This record gives sequence, C-alpha cells and structure tokens, in this order.
Amino acid sequence: MTKLKEITAYLKTYLDPDEMADYCPTGLQVEGKSEVMKGAFAVSASLKVIEDAVKRGADFLVVHHGLFWNKDPYPIVGSKRKKLKLLLDHDISLI
Repeated sequence: MTKLKEITAYLKTYLDPDEMADYCPTGLQVEGKSEVMKGAFAVSASLKVIEDAVKRGADFLVVHHGLFWNKDPYPIVGSKRKKLKLLLDHDISLI
C-alpha cells in the first residue's frame, strides 16, 4: 500500500501545477482513504467515470477536469452532489 499523500506529493513535483495558470484548483479535490493501492485515470470526473472507478475498486481517481472550478457556484446540488456522494461513500480520492 502507498500513502495518498505520497502520490499527491509526487504528482505535484512531476506536473508542477503551480507553474500553470488554470481555471480550477489543482491537486487533491476530494480526500478518501489515506492508504491506497489502485488508481484510475480519466480526462473528466464525469458520473460515468466515477461509477467505473467504483466498479473497478479504485482508491483514487486522477483527472484533468475535476469537480470544482474557480467560477462555479458553491451549492453542491444535482450531478455534482451525485458525483461527490459516490466518491465519499466509496472513500475514493479525487486528484
């Protein structure tokens, strides 16, 4: 098993997100298990992608387009609520 914080630290060092202007917060968006074994990777954190991560037993999900954007409204409703609930119910981290 690997610690989630080791994976997020490695990705931050490797990808250096602080050097890029972006429209969304980068790095860990949703915290799940602190010890992880299996990851999944996708372009966007769509409901289908999160459902597939659950089916495949992923402990963390790395995406280019996360759940939160700098100019998004704050209420967690509708599809954002469904996605967040799935991640939290299954203790999956979103990076």
